[in-house]
Amino acid sequence: MRDHLGEWWIASAQGLVRYRKLSAIEQLAHLRPDVIFTTLRGLPANEVFRIFEDSRGDIWKHPRGVRRDAARWVRATAKEDIRRTWIGDLTMRL
Repeated sequence: MRDHLGEWWIASAQGLVRYRKLSAIEQLAHLRPDVIFTTLRGLPANEVFRIFEDSRGDIWKHPRGVRRDAARWVRATAKEDIRRTWIGDLTMRL
């Protein structure tokens, strides 16, 4: 997923991978990620199934195998919100 600032977020079995803004997607093949979000950084599970950006620019991650939890990376603080949010609450905020 490419966010509104042009950064790339890639869901994987090893976590959520973030790359800086690039001029072409082909550049991803030659770069190391800026960060990989895993359970060590607040994800409920490492295998990320869905990601999306909300109207605040926060990035929400829904891991595979965790039925109701989602984790959020808060753009304003550039930190992981380690409080997990129920999906029902999440859909009300979009």
